[in-house]
Amino acid sequence: VQEAFERRMIRRPWLEVFLRQLHLLLLFAMLGSSPAFAQRVEVHERIEHYVIRGRTADALLAEMSAKGPPAPFEPGKRYFASADYSIGWYYFLAPGASECAIAEFDVSVNVTYTYPLWEDRAEGSKNLNGYWDRFLSHLEIHERGHGDIARATGVEVANALKALAPQATCAMLESAIGETGKSGIKAGDSKQRAYDRDTNHGRTQGAWFNAAEARRYRAPKQAATK
Repeated sequence: VQEAFERRMIRRPWLEVFLRQLHLLLLFAMLGSSPAFAQRVEVHERIEHYVIRGRTADALLAEMSAKGPPAPFEPGKRYFASADYSIGWYYFLAPGASECAIAEFDVSVNVTYTYPLWEDRAEGSKNLNGYWDRFLSHLEIHERGHGDIARATGVEVANALKALAPQATCAMLESAIGETGKSGIKAGDSKQRAYDRDTNHGRTQGAWFNAAEARRYRAPKQAATK
């Protein structure tokens, strides 16, 4: 059975319309000297699952390899879990007699976490259940790391947009906004790849399902109650 990798990264770089189901709002106070300027970064997070079944470690690995999120850039491979994200923005411009400036803008970060859901875990052994719980907790830590980078990228994009100087025309300013946003996302993507390199795609964090290790695992004994 081919082992699965743990995540995928998908981005829709210049999304200008975003969901209103707000999970976390980072509202920034005025960052500039103009009282008319406002910005905010909204973060939307949700969790999805794909269902797997099995009574053995090999069966669970086979299920994740077959049903996990597909790798968008590596055909035939699937991940144990994923943290898909998009970063987008919308804005209001203030055209003047001699220049065009940004009056207000919002940046949105949308993150969707996808994890395996072991549907019939009640039929698995105590040791396999213990190994699964440990694996899943480490997997969540790794994916949340990707989410943290996505949120930080949203803030960095917002700061870069805030720093944009007015342009002679609104068309020129809109072009500068697009290039600034895309540049920020590209930098964020580099940080995502570096995170995977540094953690060996989550292996150094325990976010890897090893069937042989799972077979050897022994769940801690519970202390006897008096």
